[in-house]
Amino acid sequence: VLSRLLPVGRWIGLFTWADVTGQVQALGTAVGAGIFEELVFRGGVCWALFHVMRDVLGADRWGSGIVAILASASLFAAYHHWGPGGEAWDAARFTFRLHAGALLGVVFLTRGLGIAAFAHGLYDALVLLG
Repeated sequence: VLSRLLPVGRWIGLFTWADVTGQVQALGTAVGAGIFEELVFRGGVCWALFHVMRDVLGADRWGSGIVAILASASLFAAYHHWGPGGEAWDAARFTFRLHAGALLGVVFLTRGLGIAAFAHGLYDALVLLG
């Protein structure tokens, strides 16, 4: 509302409305994708594997956590290369995402889904903004 009432940015040539709208949409998509991936891979896959290992199979907390983290991180990394919209196979990118997924899995199991989703969304926003 203030930007419409006092369009100082346009007066001094800082931006145009079309540029800002596209940037905000791209930022929303990037942050939303990070949050969605956390809901699926940490909130769904990691949580389910942890509880199946611990409650059904009787594994200890550490073993359950390690298996859940590694499995969900592997699926997370592979997800980015699946299907027609996926990236072409690149071992370096897969390895980076595997490590990032493992780190986010540790954050999820120790701090919770909200912190993991926030961290992932923030990372995606920082990558987009350069």
